[in-house]
Amino acid sequence: LWQQITLTFNPWNERHWMKHRFFDEITGHDVEGRPIYKARKNPVSDDGEILAITTNYLINEWLDKADLKVFERMKKMLQKAQQLKEQFSEKVAAATTITEVTGPVQRAPMGGKIIEISTSYFSGNHAFLDGGAIYAACYNNNNNYHVISLCNFTKNTADGDGGAIYIDNRNHKILNCNFEGNNASGRGGSIFVGDYNNIFVQDSTFKSSHAGDGGAIYLVYVSNPEIYNCSFVNNSAKDGGAIISAGCKYDKIYNCSFTDNIADYGGAISWLDASNATVYNNSFVNNSASLGGALNWNSADGNVFNCSFENNLAYIGGAIFWNETGEIYNCSFISNTADFAGAIYAYVDLDLKTSYFSENNATMGGAIYTNEYVAIVNSTFDSNHAKSGGAVYSYYVDIINSTFTNHHVGFGNFTFEDDTYLQSGGAVYGYEGYVENSNFINNSAFSGGAVDFTYIEVYDSTFKDNEAIYGGAIASAAECYIEYSNFTANKASRGGAVYCNDSNLTVGAGIFSNNIANG
Repeated sequence: LWQQITLTFNPWNERHWMKHRFFDEITGHDVEGRPIYKARKNPVSDDGEILAITTNYLINEWLDKADLKVFERMKKMLQKAQQLKEQFSEKVAAATTITEVTGPVQRAPMGGKIIEISTSYFSGNHAFLDGGAIYAACYNNNNNYHVISLCNFTKNTADGDGGAIYIDNRNHKILNCNFEGNNASGRGGSIFVGDYNNIFVQDSTFKSSHAGDGGAIYLVYVSNPEIYNCSFVNNSAKDGGAIISAGCKYDKIYNCSFTDNIADYGGAISWLDASNATVYNNSFVNNSASLGGALNWNSADGNVFNCSFENNLAYIGGAIFWNETGEIYNCSFISNTADFAGAIYAYVDLDLKTSYFSENNATMGGAIYTNEYVAIVNSTFDSNHAKSGGAVYSYYVDIINSTFTNHHVGFGNFTFEDDTYLQSGGAVYGYEGYVENSNFINNSAFSGGAVDFTYIEVYDSTFKDNEAIYGGAIASAAECYIEYSNFTANKASRGGAVYCNDSNLTVGAGIFSNNIANG
């Protein structure tokens, strides 16, 4: 018997699965065992059993003139669409560059490639979860790099993390980009970075971004993050007005400026359970918070150096709230204000070297307040203001090679009111102090014009032109030891140079000249 079957598809699509299944040639199989098809060059199958012919509307005998007009119009529309697509592609190629992609941009597979996005503008995008403009994650290959350069991110939002960019488990570089007005309900108003990888941000600006935590950038469990030569202006969050680093190691933030950022904790930067962070060559101006107007420091073995802090404001720690081990050196603190510690509040021991403090204000500890130990070396304090401890209020203090001038407890007015018990230690107030090779000039208080300690040792130091009711230079309530020191032109009602109340006083070789007691 002879039998023939004719199948007609109208319209016909070259990509239809039935064409592959019944008319194309199988050339192999993919990794999952599925057949790979290739169109036959010959319309007749190898066994001669199948004839497959593709035609178009021009040779379709079933179409009338009206149908042909419809297809002609569709053809013109498709041609116009193709032209627009080509024009759009040219513009995108000029603006956005994606190179060496081995898979989808979101999750590149194994291969360690570089994925680059440059010279692009992202505005008004929204994510219901994470990454308002870009979501970048890779769980298979830590050698891949994302590079985002010369891009603008404006008013992007996310209901989760990363108002503009969300980065998870990937090495990433962000260069010469601008971020403004981005917002995340969760973490990282502009950028969120997580999961044990590297991030390098350089020559970028972050302005007016907001998040629950990390107004501009949120880093969590990131190794060796670096932020270089960037500016952060008017960003806000509950924790870390500009940046928050949580559980990170070896942070480096340098050559950056932080201005007008706001938070409850760390107006500019906040660290949580971090370690070995380094902050240097940065400026912090007009930032504010409840704790740490500029920095909320919870990073073990951290370092802050060559930084300037000016006009920052907080309830505790006008410039810095210090809650972990580390050092602060070669820094300047000018006109910072708080109720406690105009410049630095240290909840743990603090090492302070080669720094300058001027015109900082607080109720207690015009520049520094701590209930622990502070070592002050090669530093200068001038014209700081407080009701007790014009420059420093600390339980234990070592002062070496440092200078204290022009401190007058009571915010500059040398008066003795009902709270005179607070007006102690024109420059320094504490429980136990050690002073060596230091200078105290023109300081004043109700008790201890220069310093007021329960226990104090003084060596090779100079006290000049200090004034008080009790102890023009030094007041002590228990034990005072002085050796090889110079006391000149100090004045008090009792104890022109030194006042000891029920304490043991020992004075070795030294000079006492022109001191006055007029009580």
